[in-house]
Amino acid sequence: MDASLTEEIQRRLEAASQHLKTLGYHPLQITPREFHDYLTGETLTGDTTPLDAILSSDYLMLHELVELSELKQRGILIHHRTFLDNPDAVYEVHLTATEYEFRYALHQKDYAWVRSRIHQAACWFDDPHLPQHLIPQYQALLDRFTAALPAEE
Repeated sequence: MDASLTEEIQRRLEAASQHLKTLGYHPLQITPREFHDYLTGETLTGDTTPLDAILSSDYLMLHELVELSELKQRGILIHHRTFLDNPDAVYEVHLTATEYEFRYALHQKDYAWVRSRIHQAACWFDDPHLPQHLIPQYQALLDRFTAALPAEE
């Protein structure tokens, strides 16, 4: 990872941390290396979001920072294999990360973002690796934020 990417990740992590603090969440310190390795690492499903797309979105940065903070709070090491080595934990912290992502978007009155992400979330339930015991929590999260959206004009 070159110095310019390291600086960009650090700058974006700091901004995401400030956004989270407005919601009362205080993330742990995440290094640019941890962030990079986690986001470019292996997944069970093989899907990834391009690093550039995450770095260019306040909402996705916030989401990933919460996810990584929650994993670190559990004592999980962050590296290329974090998802493969801890899939249940990653699915669990994804809920918390999505909660804060949606809360921040609502705080910003970016209802289009929340609607779009709720629509995208339909594929979560097609994931054969999603722990069955989490399905009701995933559905409840989506239902809660769908209900929090104002009616479309």
